[in-house]
Amino acid sequence: MCGRYLLAMEIDEVVKSYNIKEKILDSIETGEKFPGTNIPIILMKKGETLLKNTFWGIKYLNKNIINARFETVEEKPLFKGLLEYKRCIIPASSYFEWQQKGKVKEKIEISVKGNDFISLAGIYGNFKDINNNLYEAVVILTVPAAEDIRNIHPRMPLIIKKEMINYWLDTTISKIDKALILEKHYSQYFAKNSCENMEQLSFSEIL
Repeated sequence: MCGRYLLAMEIDEVVKSYNIKEKILDSIETGEKFPGTNIPIILMKKGETLLKNTFWGIKYLNKNIINARFETVEEKPLFKGLLEYKRCIIPASSYFEWQQKGKVKEKIEISVKGNDFISLAGIYGNFKDINNNLYEAVVILTVPAAEDIRNIHPRMPLIIKKEMINYWLDTTISKIDKALILEKHYSQYFAKNSCENMEQLSFSEIL
């Protein structure tokens, strides 16, 4: 899953890295990002990339739904049509997961080796709260964890490879090639850091 991530990029870096054509915010607050807050997302409108803030999580049945399974997202009524028409990217530097070590949990930072940033796959849309007020929200898509990090957590965020970003965001493509997206995701090299001792380990490529 993905319940927390790090964004260390300033807005100018995000604009340059993603070739943003329009931004509906003047700055980005860097640091650790939490569910239930507004986070920057990147989407495409009329062929051009747009940067904006959106609430992370859907308020549903007294819960805050922050993730959706990539494999089955189309089957869930809550997310109907979003994978086809409301795909987005959440720019990040890394994400965090907690690994059980005896009676305690160790915080682990996971990134893509050789990349200054990672592109978390998301879907967004308009929803109604308990007072029938409309709001926009985003969830992060997850997939089974790569083999070498499965001991940390069985799932991980879907990370869109750089060469696939425009394809993922393209609003003219309603039926994306999920197998291709997954193939590119698992072809990346992942790295992990213990947030306690900062020891870095490189993972082998998953083909």
